[in-house]
Amino acid sequence: MQEEDPFRHIRELARSMQSGPSDVPPRTSTEGLQRLPPIPAPPVRKRRARRAEADDVPRRIASALKAARLRKGTTQRDLGLLIGVPQSHISKIEAGAVDLRISSLMILAEALDLTLELEPAAQPPRSAEG
Repeated sequence: MQEEDPFRHIRELARSMQSGPSDVPPRTSTEGLQRLPPIPAPPVRKRRARRAEADDVPRRIASALKAARLRKGTTQRDLGLLIGVPQSHISKIEAGAVDLRISSLMILAEALDLTLELEPAAQPPRSAEG
C-alpha cells in the first residue's frame, strides 16, 4: 500500500499559483503600479530656551574640574579609577554632558583637592528711585 503525500494539495496549489491563470500574462515590470506618497519626516521638537546664565554654570563647573585635573597631573583614567567610574564617564563630565549630583561633585572635588562653595550672585546696581 502506497502512502499518500500529506502535502500533495499544498504543492498543487503552489504550482497553480506559480503558473497563474493562462489568460493573464506574468508581470515583468513595475509599469502600472501605484506609487505611494513619501512618508513625511517627523516634526522637529523645539527646545525651550533657557537663561544663558543657567547654561553657563554646568559648563563652568566642567571646565573647572578639567583644569583642576590637569593641574594635579592626573589622567582621566587615573581619576576614574580613584573615584570608581570609567574614563569615558570622566570625559563626559568634563565635556559638560553629565548632569552631576551634588554627591558626585563632592567626590570629584575631594579627589581633585577642591572645595565647594556657594557665593551670592552679583546683583545689578539699584536705581536711585528705589
